Amino acid sequence: MIKDLHMEINKLYRQLGKEFYEQTQLGEEDRKVLDKRCRQIAKRILKLERLKYADIILEPVTEPEEALVQETTEEGIPLYRFCKHCNLGNPVGAQRCKRCGVLL
Repeated sequence: MIKDLHMEINKLYRQLGKEFYEQTQLGEEDRKVLDKRCRQIAKRILKLERLKYADIILEPVTEPEEALVQETTEEGIPLYRFCKHCNLGNPVGAQRCKRCGVLL
């Protein structure tokens, strides 16, 4: 789905460029056509961003206190689950990142 959106956006950019070039060559400017194409691009970019960050929430979720107890190895070395989004080390039992809220 994301790849398809990238391809659609690229196609719309090419169409916008072609339409602008043709209008410039003819000495005409139809802002309605260009604005419509820009709105189509903006909608798809927004959709793409929503898909990319669908698992990110706006505010970090605080885990219950008992779930945030730091686990350690027998040698006393802390164990962490690292967030793939922001690279923060979270307690092993955490479901979401403490910093950015992404599902771990």
